[in-house]
Amino acid sequence: MKEDKIYGTPVYTENKPTELANDAQAIVGACPTKPATELARGIIYDLSYLMSSGFELCRLLINRDVSEVAIKSKMKSIRTAGGVICPCLICTARQCLELGLSVVRSDGTEVSIDDPNIDMILVIIDGQHRDEAVRRLNAKIKESETPYKCFYYLPLTTNPSIIDILREANVATKPWKGGDYLTNLIVTAPADVDCEMLLWVQARYGQCGDVASWLWATLDSSRVYLKGTLVKASKDADTLKKVANKSDFEFGRKLYDAAKTKLSVDLVKLKVVPLTIIEILKKLTATLNKQEATEKICDFINSLTDDQVKELLACKRNATSTKDQQIESKMMNYWETFCEAK
Repeated sequence: MKEDKIYGTPVYTENKPTELANDAQAIVGACPTKPATELARGIIYDLSYLMSSGFELCRLLINRDVSEVAIKSKMKSIRTAGGVICPCLICTARQCLELGLSVVRSDGTEVSIDDPNIDMILVIIDGQHRDEAVRRLNAKIKESETPYKCFYYLPLTTNPSIIDILREANVATKPWKGGDYLTNLIVTAPADVDCEMLLWVQARYGQCGDVASWLWATLDSSRVYLKGTLVKASKDADTLKKVANKSDFEFGRKLYDAAKTKLSVDLVKLKVVPLTIIEILKKLTATLNKQEATEKICDFINSLTDDQVKELLACKRNATSTKDQQIESKMMNYWETFCEAK
């Protein structure tokens, strides 16, 4: 049997590489009426081969969102080099799901372990920007031009740790930011730790930033967890439980959803907005329970007029006050008017 192990579609004369059969990790073309062929370690596959074999490429929910700046940089690099220099690292969706890692398709839907095609779903662990850059380049080429190819390979180590590979691939290529430390914390958290709130915060880092995301999730200005605390939580069980505590999360999430719908992301991402909501909540809980107070604040948010929202969005620093001070002042005035009307 001959096979091309360098860049390009593997050339097979039989269903699977015999010398690498023991290392096979992903099924190719598996169905009740068709024998399975397996992807193997040590071989680089191109996208057309994987697609024609019936594979679907997905990503981890907790992985970094693709950066438009990075994609454009990759596109330029690929054009200059005449193609992709390094292949993308992939693993099976089943491996990820069995570790408790959520896998999502390009349309945002989550992959289930019960998916009938679960063994035909691959996850890009490292190389999302390369993959997307090639897709965009090929969407623009002329019919007479040769499309660019993107390449993929399975982990080269025996019995690879997907979590370790994910962490090291990110550390080695780009310095970590707060969101990456949170991602690492979620990935390494013990199975008995409820990470629902952490996942919610992590998913909003890109739009809201770290401070506002934590404020909405915890409704507590003392529970904004940045790099130092996240690193400590990854090593100390008590700190992790404190960070992951979601005692007020259901209320915070409800208030965030109401504020985002009415005010837009441009306002909810400003820390002054959740801080003002937290201040109102503190006053209300002197006489109401959290559920009642949350409902009242949601009613207040929904009562804001389009003109009031425009006024909040138009706030800018002036000679006497900052943008945040103006937003807080206007929101408190709107709140007082709302209460008087009740």
